[in-house]
Amino acid sequence: MMTLNLNGYIPMLEEVPIQSEFQEIITETVEQLAWLFKTKLHSVYVYGSVARGSATPQQSDLDLCVILLQPATVQENAGLTEMQLQLVTQYSNVSKIDFDIGLYSEVIDKDNLYSWGYWIKHQCRCIYGADLSTQFNPFMPSRQIAETVNGDFVEVLNGYIQKIKNCNNFDELKLL
Repeated sequence: MMTLNLNGYIPMLEEVPIQSEFQEIITETVEQLAWLFKTKLHSVYVYGSVARGSATPQQSDLDLCVILLQPATVQENAGLTEMQLQLVTQYSNVSKIDFDIGLYSEVIDKDNLYSWGYWIKHQCRCIYGADLSTQFNPFMPSRQIAETVNGDFVEVLNGYIQKIKNCNNFDELKLL
C-alpha cells in the first residue's frame, strides 16, 4: 500500500546519502557511461533499494536509468553489456546491474507523462547530469500510472523467459 503525503500526492524519494558500500561502484559506473556515450549522455538516475538507502551489500542489485539524447548504437549496446559484466565481477557488493535506457525526447514528451514523468519524479534520484524530475509536478495516485508502469508485466516476463532459454553464457545468464 502506498503512503501519500499530507496533500494526497505520491511522495518523492527522501534525499539520503548513497550508502558508502555502493558509492565506489556508482562513481565507476557513471564514469564508464560518460566515456561510452560521450555527448549522447544526458543524465543518470539510481532507483530501487540503493536510491532509498536500504540496499544490502552482496544481495541488492544496482538499478540505473540512463537518459540519452540520441539512440544507442549496436556497438554502444554491446559496450553496455560488457560494462555490466565487468563491473559485477569487479564489485562484489552488488548482485547485478540493471540499465533502463530512455531517450530525452521520450522522457519530456507529454504523452509519456504517466510513465517517464512519474518514474523520474517519484522513483529516481539523479546522480549525473541535469535532473529531469524538476520538470514534473508531483503526481497523485491514479489508475493511469498503475496501468502505464505495470501494464507490460506479462510481456516483460515472457521476454526474460525467452532470453534465459536462449542464453548460453553463464555470466549473462546470471544477469538475466
